[in-house]
Parts: sequence; structure tokens; C-alpha cells
Amino acid sequence: MSFTVGGTSIAANTSFRWDGWSWPDGADHGVQILTASPFSPWHDGKLVSSEFNKVFGGDGRFYYGFRVTNEGPQSVSFNVQGGGVN
Repeated sequence: MSFTVGGTSIAANTSFRWDGWSWPDGADHGVQILTASPFSPWHDGKLVSSEFNKVFGGDGRFYYGFRVTNEGPQSVSFNVQGGGVN
């Protein structure tokens, strides 16, 4: 199942972890790949996704995350898109 969530921005030449995303039911949905999908501006932005993770939380829910890095020359707004590996 593919999905799109969130909406945030990242400054040029910075990196941060986007952690703690889960399905409403908190269930284990297997391997999930998350990517930063730029929507503004479309040009000169290079968002790199890495360090994918999955955590079984103390509350009994599964959480997913990744690191996003902006290697471009300017700030970029993005959504998080992803899906399972079949």
C-alpha cells in the first residue's frame, strides 16, 4: 500500500530524522520505504532519503522513520511518500 503524509520543509545543506510515523492501528506493516517528495520548488532541490528504521514501541505499536538530507542550494518543502516492499 502506498501513502503520502505530512508536509514540512528542510533548509539547504541540512539533514534530520523523520521518525515516529505509524498506521492508525499501530500494526506491523512489514518493510516500508519512506522518501521525501519535494513539491516546492521543483527545481534545484535534491532530497536524499536514507537510514530507514522500524521500531516496536513500548506502547505495543510499530513506528517507521528515515533520515532526509537536502543536498540542494535552497530550502525545499516536501511530503513523505512511501510504501511496502512486495
